[in-house]
Amino acid sequence: MIALAERLADVLVRFHAEHPLEAGMPAQSWRAAAGSAPDTLVDLTERRLAAERRVLRDGSLVKRAQWAPKLGGATERLRTELLEPSVRPMRSRLRPPNSPPPTRGPTFPDCCG
Repeated sequence: MIALAERLADVLVRFHAEHPLEAGMPAQSWRAAAGSAPDTLVDLTERRLAAERRVLRDGSLVKRAQWAPKLGGATERLRTELLEPSVRPMRSRLRPPNSPPPTRGPTFPDCCG
């Protein structure tokens, strides 16, 4: 059972590394990684991993305990660059060249005055 527990835990580690934005791995796919192990043994192994707080079952998903989807590496750097105020273009720079400056809104004739 220990070897199966390690194999299933490793499958989740790889899944989260390859799919960092996914909330978890489909339970069926995770259980299929047990290969030809009997369902009873897979059930016991899942319970053991859950008791050790290494795996968490969330509906039809399985994830490492404390897992939270997140961006990684280059994607995180790109997100930071896009959201940094010093890098973000000013709204006024987005106007076409030679266009008049933006107005405060529509003007209406004074009809009640």
